[in-house]
Amino acid sequence: MTRSKQSLPAEPDTAPGRPVVFIPVSGPSGAGEYYRCAAVAEALLALSPGQPIHFILNAEASVHRDERFIYHTTPGTPTHHSDQVIDHLRDLEPAAVVFDSSMRTRQLAAARSTGAVVVAVVSRTSKRRRLLQPLKLRHVDSVWVVGAPRAHQRTRGIERLLTLGWKGRISFGGTVLPPPQEAELPTTLEDNGYVLVAPGGGGGVVNGQRADQFFSEVALTLARDNELPVLFVPGPLSQAELPANGKLTSIRSLSPGGLRAAISRARLCVVGGGSILGQGLALGKPCISVPAGGRDQPRRIAELARQDLLQEPVDHSVAGIAATATRLWNDAQARARLSRRARVAKYGDSAASIAADILERVAKHPGNR
Repeated sequence: MTRSKQSLPAEPDTAPGRPVVFIPVSGPSGAGEYYRCAAVAEALLALSPGQPIHFILNAEASVHRDERFIYHTTPGTPTHHSDQVIDHLRDLEPAAVVFDSSMRTRQLAAARSTGAVVVAVVSRTSKRRRLLQPLKLRHVDSVWVVGAPRAHQRTRGIERLLTLGWKGRISFGGTVLPPPQEAELPTTLEDNGYVLVAPGGGGGVVNGQRADQFFSEVALTLARDNELPVLFVPGPLSQAELPANGKLTSIRSLSPGGLRAAISRARLCVVGGGSILGQGLALGKPCISVPAGGRDQPRRIAELARQDLLQEPVDHSVAGIAATATRLWNDAQARARLSRRARVAKYGDSAASIAADILERVAKHPGNR
């Protein structure tokens, strides 16, 4: 059996020991699960600086790779390559394995058989439904349901029935955020805020057009025609040309921490409906959102619009989105209302909580005593 492996050097002071291994769903388009795991990994290092961190990723995933982590690859998404994932796990003998939206029973069982603590992270309802099954949960110690306001999260009747007798725990968290990295932002950005235009990963489709190209046209329209300061970040999966305009600053992609800093400094955000939207809401930013990838995005955006947590444009054309953003830019009361609603919803930041849960369970695991 052939396995593909790519390793990046760890920091010199990394202490020897059993690693924590992250296995996010990953592919050529969409990178939210990876960046969520990267944020948790960074929180782990903040709590335990010497902790070795490994990732198992799709070899074709175009994502920002952190030199502090070691990467191993599979020919496609890890979900579809259980043999390679299991071989990696047996080689690594991890202290903990974190599956994000990847939850094949064979892989869960293999992680447990190595003596590792097994943690599963889910955000989509469909993934959660598939995970909370007795045959899978028997191999899982902890489940984290993230991505929605804590006030709206609870176990449902059928879930309570399915988890009867399970000795693990379901925890609810908001968005998972990395620490900000201000140094990555261009020095030319406006001091009093800007419109952040960012689809997320940049590999999806909007109105039959590549998301990165569509958002590029929105950014250029806002800067050139509406004369607003704009920061355009098409994302790591983007192949679009970066538009040029005096009011427009473009940067291909940012690390998770750099993106958080960009969201924090924005006056408003025009974003896709994936994990980047959750980050904007968690940071209390007024957001305009359009579906730019996953099949769950239209429903998520519509539900958040009904809750008055974001502004959904009536017209999803480039001109319609730019017009909505311009109106919101000029309406301080509307922006304040959306920001207030987002803060009250308590999206929060769950990275540190998940990291602490992992370390606590590793410390209490019989194999580590």
